Amino acid sequence: MMELIDLSKKLQFKLFAKEMEMKDENGNRLLSGLQEFREHLGGELTIMLLKEIGLGIEVNEIDDE
Repeated sequence: MMELIDLSKKLQFKLFAKEMEMKDENGNRLLSGLQEFREHLGGELTIMLLKEIGLGIEVNEIDDE
């Protein structure tokens, strides 16, 4: 995984978006938006996260910390 990160840095790809740290009155803006979207869907939201290259995992809960 580090090889991919190192290559991405070398190619000057953006690896982090500062918008992910933006705050609003409810805390983290990204997490607040996901919570609002989950409520819009009727209570359940599944998010695909990358565990390793080629392997994703689906999660239904996010620990804000």
